Amino acid sequence: MEELYDAIIVSIDYDDGYINYYEKELANLCEANNLNHVYKVRQKLDKPKVGYYVGVGKLDEIKMIATTYNIELVIFNDELSPSQLRNIENYLNLEVIDRSMLILNIFADRAKTNESMIEVSLAQYKYMLPRLAGLSNSLSRQGGGFNAKGPGETQLELDRRKIEKRIYKLESDLKKINISRQNRINKRSDKTVALVGYTNSGKSKLMNALIELYQDNKKKVFSKDMLFATLTTSNRKITFPDNQSFILTDTVGFVSKLPHHLINSFKSTLQEINEADLILHVIDCANPNFKLQIDVTNKVLEELGCKDIPILYVYNKCDLLDEQFFPEEDNAIMISAKTGFNLKLLATTIKTTILNEVTTLELFIPYNRGDLVNKIRENENLLKIEYKDNCINLLATIKNKNLHIYEEYKKALD
Repeated sequence: MEELYDAIIVSIDYDDGYINYYEKELANLCEANNLNHVYKVRQKLDKPKVGYYVGVGKLDEIKMIATTYNIELVIFNDELSPSQLRNIENYLNLEVIDRSMLILNIFADRAKTNESMIEVSLAQYKYMLPRLAGLSNSLSRQGGGFNAKGPGETQLELDRRKIEKRIYKLESDLKKINISRQNRINKRSDKTVALVGYTNSGKSKLMNALIELYQDNKKKVFSKDMLFATLTTSNRKITFPDNQSFILTDTVGFVSKLPHHLINSFKSTLQEINEADLILHVIDCANPNFKLQIDVTNKVLEELGCKDIPILYVYNKCDLLDEQFFPEEDNAIMISAKTGFNLKLLATTIKTTILNEVTTLELFIPYNRGDLVNKIRENENLLKIEYKDNCINLLATIKNKNLHIYEEYKKALD
């Protein structure tokens, strides 16, 4: 039985050793977009051709393959310029999209919250605006175009005005959300730790593992072995046995060649990273191309302006390694969110890095201030308590920010 293909994927081999990885990643992105079978075509070039991305001869080969296997969709493994998109579609007379549009489609499908839907829509419209002419046929085929009958110049101009108005409205809505988010962040008294990393590196699984270790299991976040499993930012409070705590934030995962418009549109969501006291850069150390994924994540962090925030490199999935591995960075730790290996060491490292802002005090609290004892039990770390004739004598580690509450009852230890 003849195999059926959903699409042809076209890649340039830049002779950098990553062609197989990029092809596989694009195939995974296709699968995430419900395209399960792809025919791979590649051409070795130093850089994309200005007019058609690949050579005309390669386009003829693509056209022949499409005819042979009855394929109507061609996906290019880089972002095409507006002229390239128009030229290729006219030459092939097939539906043509690029890697950026494919990622945007996945994000649009996964967006569930009002904020993420606004962010994705804004990125899509900004992507479409300079490509209206080239996208006209593809949009019509997808049923999402502004003019399904084939736009002329007048219609394209009308479409352009619609999109510009829509972009303005979405940006205004996003600005309001951003102000509200910033206000919430400013009100936080807890330290914040942000999980960042390549998509499918195990960030959400790590978050759930820490929640299971220290919190109520019912507060777990959605986690699945798939690209961009979630686009929403999740915040959970992690409280240690000594009542010290921090806010753990899980953000959207990154991927190579992430569309620039998408990063800009998601800056509201990714704002959580900028406000963090510590970044946990989660890495799938079992992936043979993890170094490339580290570089991709670091570049996005640099674009977001996070260079001054301390980073701890968390090498996850070490349970999948066949041989011993040692991270290159000094500020690194090996863990397995799946098996729990080194999770307590990670928690201790977080605590040492951003918390440990406590003072051990001996307190002498009168019996008529039993409310203070209850407050210590709930919010601090009570080490020892003794009921004497005229007072309650206790030993506790108190958060420095709360020291003023107990000032008149304290006796600091040497």
